[in-house]
Amino acid sequence: RVVDIAITRHDIANVYFDLYRHRKCDLPDFNLVQGLDFAKLYPGLNLKDLSPIVSSLRMKKDEEEVKLTKKAIEITKDSLLHVLRKLHPGMKEYQVQAEFEYMIHMLGAEHTAFNTIAGSGINGTMMHYETNRCTAEDGSLILLDLGARYEGYNADITRTYPVNGKYTERQKQFYDIVLHANREIAKYAKPGLTLKDLNDKTKELLAEGMIKLGKIKDASEIGKYYMHSVSHQLGIDVHDVNGPGKDKLEPGMIISDEPGLYIDEEAIGIRIEDDLLITEDGCVCLSEDIIRTTEEIEEYMRNNKE
Repeated sequence: RVVDIAITRHDIANVYFDLYRHRKCDLPDFNLVQGLDFAKLYPGLNLKDLSPIVSSLRMKKDEEEVKLTKKAIEITKDSLLHVLRKLHPGMKEYQVQAEFEYMIHMLGAEHTAFNTIAGSGINGTMMHYETNRCTAEDGSLILLDLGARYEGYNADITRTYPVNGKYTERQKQFYDIVLHANREIAKYAKPGLTLKDLNDKTKELLAEGMIKLGKIKDASEIGKYYMHSVSHQLGIDVHDVNGPGKDKLEPGMIISDEPGLYIDEEAIGIRIEDDLLITEDGCVCLSEDIIRTTEEIEEYMRNNKE
C-alpha cells in the first residue's frame, strides 16, 4: 500500500534491489526473487542493481569503520601473543587454532573473520589449508592465517612462527625475503596504484631475493614459489567487494599486504600479512604492532613461555 501511494504521487522511474547474483549458474536468492516479483507488479519501472553503488561505498572506510578495524586487529595481535606463549612441538594444529579462537572470544570478538588456517610443516605450503589435524613438529614452521571479527569488521593477519621457538638458518633465509617484500609494499602502496601494481612489485622483490639465494635463475620462475596475489580489499567481508571502475587505490581503502613463499621440496611455507589503510599520500600499517621479525618473535617466545 505504501509503495502504491509513493509510485502514484511521485515521479519514480527506477527501483533498486541487490541483484549481484547474476550468473547463469547462480540460484535465485531472496533479493532477486523480490526484485523480479516487484518488476512484474510494476512493469513500467526500471529494475536496477544496487550492488555496484553499495560496493563503491564499502570500499572507502570512514573514521568509525577504521576504528572498528583497528580493534579487530588489536584483538588479533593479543591473541597471537597468547599463541606464542603456548606454542611448542607436539601440539596439534587444531590446538593452536583453539588457543587463538579462545582468546579472541575472551577479548570481545564476535567470532573469527574466516576459518583459521594453522598449517605446520608442508601444510604451510598449501593455499587455504583448513584441515588443521596434523602435529606441529620440532624444527618446523607453522603458518597462521587468521583474524578476529569485531562489530562487523575484520582483521586479516598472517604470521609464520617456529614451533620450537627458533628459526633455522634456512628458514630465516626465506623468511627475510618475504619480510623484505612485506615491508617494501607497505612503503610502496599509495593512491593511484592498482592491486596489480602492488603484485607486480611483490613478484619483482621476491624474485630478486630468490635469485640471490640461488633458488631460481630468472624472475619468470617466481610463479613456482609464489602463486597468489599480494593484496585484496578488506572490510565487512575479509575479501571485500570491488566497485566497478574502482581499480585504483583511494584514501580510506583498507587492503592486505601478504607476500609469501611456498617451497614444497623443503616443507617451508612462509607468509607475512598486514592490513594497510590507504592515506592521502601513502598508507599506514594498521597492524604495525604485531611483531614480525625473526628476532622479535624468537625473543618473545624465549622470554614468555607458559
